[in-house]
Amino acid sequence: MAEKYKFVGTKSFWREYESLSPDKKAAADAAFLKFKKNPFSLGTHKISRLSALYGEPVWSVVVLGNLRSLFVVHGDTVVSVSIGDHSIYK
Repeated sequence: MAEKYKFVGTKSFWREYESLSPDKKAAADAAFLKFKKNPFSLGTHKISRLSALYGEPVWSVVVLGNLRSLFVVHGDTVVSVSIGDHSIYK
């Protein structure tokens, strides 16, 4: 059984989300429905460089093609921190 998480997004995540094209927003919305069930089920992988930089695991999930979303987990809360192409890894 999947763990129960709360989901929040940072202000910067929501700014980036709002700047997406309508097609990418729709893809992000569809992916989030699956993501809510299990954040570690959509090609999720740890970004080692960012994890080392921030001192905690930073995870990336594939939304669509080159579109990724970055998140961290604080206890039972999943915090979405960025969404965009691979440039968000910098």
